[in-house]
Amino acid sequence: MYEVKADVIQVGGLKMVMYTGEITDHNVLGVSAGTTGHCAGGERRDCLTRISIKDRGGTDIRVKPTYPEDGPFRGEADGVEITLVGDSELDTIIDGLAIILQALKDGRGKLECQQRRY
Repeated sequence: MYEVKADVIQVGGLKMVMYTGEITDHNVLGVSAGTTGHCAGGERRDCLTRISIKDRGGTDIRVKPTYPEDGPFRGEADGVEITLVGDSELDTIIDGLAIILQALKDGRGKLECQQRRY
């Protein structure tokens, strides 16, 4: 498949393993994902999860934040829309999402969530 590397990063006082891979076709797409895993015993919001999808060369990718029309967070982005154009882009995003999915599944329950230090 593809080489996937692991690096430990620190976010908001929590250590998280980020798994990073690069998929090469007619374009090159970099992906990374990590999670602290479930933080049982604390609030459900204590778990951190991060994903990244980046053009590393020749990827026709467009990213646009989405905004709610009403509600308490009006004016703040509530999501992201990603558009890729091209046959190669379809193939690399599928393989990239597979790496992201596996990283998050592996990290979901195996890592021990550390206490937040602020």
